[in-house]
Amino acid sequence: MPETRKPKVYVAILNMGEVRAGTETDMLRWMAEYKDRYQFRLFFPSNRPIPNNRNHIVTDFLKGDYDYLFMLDDDNYPLKNPFRLLDHDKDVIAGVYPGRGTMGLNFHVYKFGDEYPKKIFFKHYPAESRVGLQKVDAIATGCMLIKRWVLEKMRSTKGYGACFEDFFDERGEIITNDDMGFCIKCNELGI
Repeated sequence: MPETRKPKVYVAILNMGEVRAGTETDMLRWMAEYKDRYQFRLFFPSNRPIPNNRNHIVTDFLKGDYDYLFMLDDDNYPLKNPFRLLDHDKDVIAGVYPGRGTMGLNFHVYKFGDEYPKKIFFKHYPAESRVGLQKVDAIATGCMLIKRWVLEKMRSTKGYGACFEDFFDERGEIITNDDMGFCIKCNELGI
């Protein structure tokens, strides 16, 4: 009986200059936990700026026969095996992690502001609602798993050439970053 093809996962650790010592070892150990079900390829792309790096990753990913794109930012080290995201079989899924902002420490998981889409604005989900797996409006891409068809659809939709791009207003001032831009596009495309 012929062996069935294992889905392929393109793993990109965005190397922006601060990859934590031991990351490669931990990633290989975590991949080994899933080797019976998936094939993995590990990359450390370092293009700049970050949206450019993410879009180069997407281009390289789409040239291959990969099924999933997993991206991890070099400053976002997971405490548990991030490939557990594969168990949920979602089109786009991400891990929630903290960051610093003008309001202090916050977690990068958001809902659209009250005036969306007229005005692009995001609000944080309160801590009491951040429990378990759930659908959200936007989440940072520092630990994200994306199915191939999502990136193919985004790339092939008129006006959506780049999957990751910052959004600017008419004065050229930034409205939101490439992470939230990706999530906005996903919502607009019904993903």
